[in-house]
Amino acid sequence: MHKMAVAITLAISLAAPASSAFADAFGAIAYSPSTHAIGTARNGITRRNAETTALKRCREKAADCRLVNWFGNACGALAAGPKGWGGHWGVGPGEAKKRALWMCSQKSSGCQILAVECTR
Repeated sequence: MHKMAVAITLAISLAAPASSAFADAFGAIAYSPSTHAIGTARNGITRRNAETTALKRCREKAADCRLVNWFGNACGALAAGPKGWGGHWGVGPGEAKKRALWMCSQKSSGCQILAVECTR
């Protein structure tokens, strides 16, 4: 009987939910087109938390900040040029940068990466 109880206990512990180390994490980037101020957030517990944090950090420097993008368990990037800006996300920083540069290039030439942020 004792061996059966150990086997059941082991089976239950193996079926337990995954650790919180694998919980979702959210990030966001905010940007002021007039002053080029930037606010970022990473590892927010919710999308809204990350967006609020990024906007707050940007608005400490400029009044016209707007949300560029948000991302979950990924990376986000912001690119800007003389006539516009663009933001995007990717599974890694390289992909996020590439996509942000592409978004910016739809509005401006000479785009450069201004910010990259990744969760965890």
